[in-house]
Amino acid sequence: MAQICETVLSNRGGIKLVVDGYIMTKDKNRDDLYSWCCEKRKTLHCGGYACTILINGQHNLRNKKEHNHSPDATRKDIITAVHNLKRKAFLSQPSLPNNHALRQIIKRVRRKDLPIQPTSIDNIDVPLPLRTINGQIFLAKDATFDNERILLFTTKSNVEHLKKSSYWIMDGTFKTVPTLFRQLYTIHALVGTGENEKLLPLVYALMTSKTEECYTRLLENLNDFAAENELDLNPQFILTDFEQAAINASKREYPDSNCIGCLFHLGQSVWRQIQANFLSKKYGEDEEFSLKLRQIIALAFLPPTEIPGAFDELKSTIPEEASEIVQWFENNYVHGRIRRVMRGGNVSRTAPLFPPKFWSVFERMELGIPRTQNRVEGWHRRFETIVGKCHVGIYTIIDEIKKEQIQIERRTEDIIRGRAHTPTRREYAEREKRISIIINDRGNRSNLSFLRGIAHNIKL
Repeated sequence: MAQICETVLSNRGGIKLVVDGYIMTKDKNRDDLYSWCCEKRKTLHCGGYACTILINGQHNLRNKKEHNHSPDATRKDIITAVHNLKRKAFLSQPSLPNNHALRQIIKRVRRKDLPIQPTSIDNIDVPLPLRTINGQIFLAKDATFDNERILLFTTKSNVEHLKKSSYWIMDGTFKTVPTLFRQLYTIHALVGTGENEKLLPLVYALMTSKTEECYTRLLENLNDFAAENELDLNPQFILTDFEQAAINASKREYPDSNCIGCLFHLGQSVWRQIQANFLSKKYGEDEEFSLKLRQIIALAFLPPTEIPGAFDELKSTIPEEASEIVQWFENNYVHGRIRRVMRGGNVSRTAPLFPPKFWSVFERMELGIPRTQNRVEGWHRRFETIVGKCHVGIYTIIDEIKKEQIQIERRTEDIIRGRAHTPTRREYAEREKRISIIINDRGNRSNLSFLRGIAHNIKL
């Protein structure tokens, strides 16, 4: 039986369609056939749409395309409330409330079911509706220690997917979090297998600090929740940025896992050094110069054991004006800092802060593990857009996290039913093909030829 969709009147008296909580605006119609687009088509670049047929004055859903954001259950009520206000104003002839007053009406509708925002972390008491999803526990752990607090959100189903995934990607965002917290930290992992797999957020944690202790407590609590559900977590790989506190905590809690670094963040570190040495203008104008510096990042495509030797070859070819960048990279990412020079000329060095094994992408490319956290950072940007502003209230952000989890559960069902994921963009696919050709030809190239070839296909 076809799904009958509800309609609401817009501010201008037009009709909007409600499909599974999403508000759709009319695109076009021919006779009784209607096409609808998501109202967030422009603001969120959402490609969600629906097709209906009008039968006896009711819109019957024929087909639809999924959205790239979660629905807002209050949106329909807001549209109706504003329309009724305008209609009442028209009929009774009083002046219509100004824009500020209307915005306040919308805000009151949105937060009508949320308690008063707390003023300290000790006063946070997450209401029961935000603690569960469809009868499942969602606020998995609430940890307080040394004036710090962690609210960890996940479900048993999410943790089951975490257990199955060969790698996790961990990253944080700061813009949307309430002022009482420092960051929203998420753990993403694979759901599904083969062509049907998808990287999805499975753990959300509001954290009051970014200390090693705080990251350790987060992972301890995640492990405790898994154990309570008779699950053991031990990912093969954990991909993070170059934040030492998160790396150390991951190694402590998962000693058998391989902690690996994000190639994008490695490139960003090099770029900051280029800026610090006032070479960004030359980098942008001199292609040969920029290509030489990108070869530093290209080292990551070699096996870790081959990186020091290749670096030594590359070092002598880089222009003298970039010598401080080369020395910085050598000290922190390749050989380590010189501790002292022995009488016979031998050099004693400290271990590099981030050794080649941490940032080499050679092994992970063979295993199909991402080189960067870019997909996760893309999720964070999308989430920030959905939330709509910086530093929202604690219960507001939890409500948005819950909405996102509901959306994730729907996407998980799509994976279960075998729905194909979005194909890789052509530009990205062609670049990956070129890199693959260079890697497969590595045995026929010198180190410098290999690095130059890779450098042509990467950006800082």
